[in-house]
Amino acid sequence: MSIKQNSVFYYLIVLLVGVCLLPAWGCNSRGQGREVREPSVAGSFYPASPAELEQLVDKYIKEADAAVIKGRPVALLVPHAGYVFSGAVAATALKTIAGMDLDTIYVIGTAHHADRSGALTWQGQAFRTPLGEYPVDDRAVRELIRKCPDIRSWPAAWPREHSVEVVIPFLQKLAPRAKLVPLLMGACSGRECRSVARAVARQAGERQAVIIASADLSHYPSWQDAIRVDQAMIAGMLSMEPKNLDRINQEWMSRGIDQLACTMCGLSAVKTIIMAGKELGANQAELLQYINSGDISRDKSRVVGYAAMVFFKEADSVLAKEKTVSPGDSGEELSPSRQAALLDMARSAVVQTLEKGRPVNPEKPPEWLLEKRAIFVTFKTGSRLRGCIGMTEPRLPLYQAITQMACAAAFQDTRFQPLTFEELPNIDIEISILSPLRRVQDAKKIIMGKHGVVVRAERRLGLFLPQVAQETGWSRKEFLNVLCSQKAGLARDAWQDPETEIYTFTVQSFQEPFQPAEQ
Repeated sequence: MSIKQNSVFYYLIVLLVGVCLLPAWGCNSRGQGREVREPSVAGSFYPASPAELEQLVDKYIKEADAAVIKGRPVALLVPHAGYVFSGAVAATALKTIAGMDLDTIYVIGTAHHADRSGALTWQGQAFRTPLGEYPVDDRAVRELIRKCPDIRSWPAAWPREHSVEVVIPFLQKLAPRAKLVPLLMGACSGRECRSVARAVARQAGERQAVIIASADLSHYPSWQDAIRVDQAMIAGMLSMEPKNLDRINQEWMSRGIDQLACTMCGLSAVKTIIMAGKELGANQAELLQYINSGDISRDKSRVVGYAAMVFFKEADSVLAKEKTVSPGDSGEELSPSRQAALLDMARSAVVQTLEKGRPVNPEKPPEWLLEKRAIFVTFKTGSRLRGCIGMTEPRLPLYQAITQMACAAAFQDTRFQPLTFEELPNIDIEISILSPLRRVQDAKKIIMGKHGVVVRAERRLGLFLPQVAQETGWSRKEFLNVLCSQKAGLARDAWQDPETEIYTFTVQSFQEPFQPAEQ
């Protein structure tokens, strides 16, 4: 063959190879725009058979309790374990979006196979499950990457990752017309969480969207230890303050609990959806279900915790209709029978948590329990404090406030070890229902023994109930000195600074053993 013939043959080969490679070159030039992410845990975390998977997902959704959310769900917490352990819990949370007209769903999963900062996303056409393909909103993904330096495409994080994948079959059933924005987060800084949250919130605010964190709770402690750790983290999430989650996480991880690997598998994802949810107007949080793997497998020596939660924006129409009644505002006080009922509810919530892992709220609470109240629940052993936690604003219906604050005082007051069954018979419970806070300019207007006091300065806050003055006999000056220094972390005389805000309130207080006032 001549040199000329060799050259022609060579160029023909090059041309043929180039034509064959054009589809691949075209796909790569546009990123992963035509790629479909294949399932990695079908057949292990959930059934690989389309018929079996559809039947199982339908069953979980049908059997999940229909939560009554008085507002629009903005963000959800769902677990990401195998369906046999957490599928029913996931369905409970995801059922809250059934019937919503959604066009975009952000799923922020836990990065199990990539040690990278910020959020990692995936650019492609769809996620495939045995139920078919679920489309990815690639335009939204590209916009997030362009506008937020803490969000980047990282394909290597996704082939073995299950935390987003296990949510998809439920979305295929409950939000079949929506598109997915997939993200993964590992151990991220507070700055990174805020950055990602702002980017997601700004984009989601222009869409019909919901944001989901795919995260589990404690890993590998005993059943009883898991309940205590998980209830503490749940209380942190209900507060909707990410800094509380960091504080509670550090506190429990420092206690040396046997086998405790983490308090939450997905802490950054959860903090991010709370931040994003608040930017989108979420002002309420509700626990829908809690279990741990020991409740399913009956092996209680080494368990993982799972929770379903919803963060929602309370509807204006609901706010307008509901009354917020507090002693000292309306003049109404609880009758002796209602006081006794609340004390019984508080104790039952603690017993149920110790026995079953969570309190059980009444299915149809009477109207008086739906009134929003600011409350504190205090536990004492004789005259000795054993726990006290509450809220200064009437954010929750009374029945929820009582159960949540009772469990928080029992298990999440970091000044004490969590309450045990053995201690419970020696515990007396006290409930204090607060009036609205009133700003005072002159500390001399504080009436010791009648007024509770809140001081606030430098983004710090401290509160004393009026009972503190009664029990200690402190003067007004000493009362305020201790309040500033020990409760608010301020200088002892900070209450004298004109920049320090001082508020007073009154309480209706009642305790065990219950002795109703004479009629």
